Amino acid sequence: MDQERIKYLLQQFRKQQLTAAEDQELQTLFNDETSADLVRSTLGSMMQQLSMPGQASGQPDWEAMSEQILATDRIASNPPVKNNTKYRRLFIRTAAAAALLACISTAAWFWFRPADKAPSSTIAMEVIPPASIRPGMNGAILTLDDNSQVSLDSAGNGLIADQQGAKVVLQNGALVYDGKEAKAIAWNRMSTPRGRQFHLTLSDGTRVWLNAASSIRYPTRFQGKTRKVEISGEVYFEVANQASSPFIVSMRNGNSVEVLGTSFNLNTYEDESAIRATLLEGSVRVASGNFKSIVLEPGQQAEMGTEKIRVNNADIPKVMAWKNGVFDFEGAGLDEVMRQLSRWYDVEVLYEKNIVPNIKFGGKMSRNMQFENMLKALEMSKVKVKLDNRKLIIQP
Repeated sequence: MDQERIKYLLQQFRKQQLTAAEDQELQTLFNDETSADLVRSTLGSMMQQLSMPGQASGQPDWEAMSEQILATDRIASNPPVKNNTKYRRLFIRTAAAAALLACISTAAWFWFRPADKAPSSTIAMEVIPPASIRPGMNGAILTLDDNSQVSLDSAGNGLIADQQGAKVVLQNGALVYDGKEAKAIAWNRMSTPRGRQFHLTLSDGTRVWLNAASSIRYPTRFQGKTRKVEISGEVYFEVANQASSPFIVSMRNGNSVEVLGTSFNLNTYEDESAIRATLLEGSVRVASGNFKSIVLEPGQQAEMGTEKIRVNNADIPKVMAWKNGVFDFEGAGLDEVMRQLSRWYDVEVLYEKNIVPNIKFGGKMSRNMQFENMLKALEMSKVKVKLDNRKLIIQP
């Protein structure tokens, strides 16, 4: 790829005259580590030749421009606005593009914004630097049968505990139970604080993933006719198939899921409007209070609230985005977006005057995105935010 071609693509992007093929070509350049140096040097020479009235000299900031270039649906028209709901788009960035951005630093939006639009002077982000806000990471607290606790945030591989003969071992960042030599049943509890996630394998081979602010209570060895666990928050299961021993997950408010061998996700956060059980593979029976239980088919989602169980077709990629390292905000309201960010970045979200702006979002973002870049993305989406230590205040 020669420099003239890169220069042409960047110029066409600025003028909003890229064809679909050229748009894909430019995205590919941003995602290709081998072209990063050439793109950077080309941009640098173009910026040196550019006069920006009213702008102080200095390095350009690629934040807004890169989000636009890397948006896979950028060319498509925005969804129609209904009921005065504002629609915003947030976009995911690849690791290669993020590395390129890190090399360039502070404000090319003023050059790469649409030529007929001036930068907004009404959208401002007031930031009081936090102590240290980072994306979530792997980590959890393991509570043993005697109520003693082990932090798994920085524990190394090896034996973590011996529970009545059942071995609890950390292997490559995941907890694994071996209950073959267990003399008696002990109960353990794994909990992930806000800003943490973790993975474990139960003694029957069932694999479990915990999202932030979640927990699971389970025996170190299953025995009897059923395998029972209790959860809170959001948990994804890949249940080991044992036809003679159903796997039962108990949740808040008397809700439960019974399975034989299957893959499913449970969202039971107390600040969500309903408990949601989403089936990926196999078969599960969902029970809620005195309502008639329902058997789900793959691709279906059950909502359990104060009314009867409601079954809908599930958006599987969106449901499983958290496990795959992504925020999927397609069709999400601002309050839903803020709940997810609050759990993952461990910040408290407050709404000034108790007013939640009526904004719908679309697109995806990496859960590895640094918090300051997340704030910039919100600001570019015209969400007014103020950060005071670990309190994120949303302004009307």
